[in-house]
Amino acid sequence: LDISEPMLEKAKLLAGTEGIENVDFSCLDVQVDFLGEGLFDAVFSRFGVMFFEDSVEALSNIHMAMQKNATLSFVCWQAPATNPWHSLSMQIVRDFIEIPNPPERSPGPFAFQESDYIDELLTTAGFREIAITPLEHQLVWFHGKDPQDAASSYLSINPVISEGLTLLDDEGKENIKACLAELFLAHQTDRGITFDSATWIVSALR
Repeated sequence: LDISEPMLEKAKLLAGTEGIENVDFSCLDVQVDFLGEGLFDAVFSRFGVMFFEDSVEALSNIHMAMQKNATLSFVCWQAPATNPWHSLSMQIVRDFIEIPNPPERSPGPFAFQESDYIDELLTTAGFREIAITPLEHQLVWFHGKDPQDAASSYLSINPVISEGLTLLDDEGKENIKACLAELFLAHQTDRGITFDSATWIVSALR
């Protein structure tokens, strides 16, 4: 399930490439669209649950769609300070573009950075036996891309940054890209561009 048709098309392509046939793809808004009732024995999300406008509504909707004793599991980011792939990159971006800090717990990559908040949301939505485990891991950033291409990709994936770029002249755009490429080059290893990261691994029962 995804709200983005392009993401679903990419998923279909990957499934076809890997020969996976026992899968269906649906374009739905998990927060408000009817997902069924008592259907699923497991629900999983990788870095998706932090973007709901109303997290309790979305988690309650998911809860209703699950079978009794079914497992919900997801992974989400801890605080920006523990994720230098974001914090160091944003330091550079903010040298060129004025980007306001989002309100606390507002939809975004780090909305679930507080484990107590995750527990509160899941409990309110009706889940039980909640487990929230920290994981520190070195990740490969923009796998297979060189620092220049990685810098271009980073500037294009965040709509707030993309909007800010429209206010820069060509020299400013080249400068911000060059500074990001320099950061990524400093983190280049034999495996690719690597950064430390910190996430929460979350599970709960219906």
